[in-house]
Amino acid sequence: SYDGSSVGIMQINKINAGIANSVCMSGQTTYDRECNIKVGLEILKRYYTQYKDGIKPEKLAKYCSPNDQPQRYNQYASYRGFDAALRAYNGLSCSSIVDSKCRTACRNAKDTDTCTNNCISATINYVEKIKNIAALIESGQIITPTIQEIEETPKTEEGGLYI
Repeated sequence: SYDGSSVGIMQINKINAGIANSVCMSGQTTYDRECNIKVGLEILKRYYTQYKDGIKPEKLAKYCSPNDQPQRYNQYASYRGFDAALRAYNGLSCSSIVDSKCRTACRNAKDTDTCTNNCISATINYVEKIKNIAALIESGQIITPTIQEIEETPKTEEGGLYI
């Protein structure tokens, strides 16, 4: 993540790194791809169990005030099942904190206003974005590489992938 608080393909927030002890092989951390994915799936599973009937209003109000951001609050409050789990996974905040973090993340962009607006929209509409991408994958409009194909992709000297 831009601020270093999350790592890996599943963007595991460092506060959740301890979950690795219960779902990963000994010695693995969230910096290991396999472990990172397992931790992400465990978090999603926990959030699904916790929020399958929706995010309780008193919980949501701690992060997303119905008075300050009524449209965002209502959007988040409407989620059920996996949608609620996805929302929780990406965070329940819909406040000016999101706006501030996006401004910080975009401070060095060529067009800071566009970057900030895109960041806010992608954060607030995270559930919809993920569902749209999943639909594109399902319909064959996006072809995802297999893990084997990723592992066979040549790496740069710094360890990054040539993609």
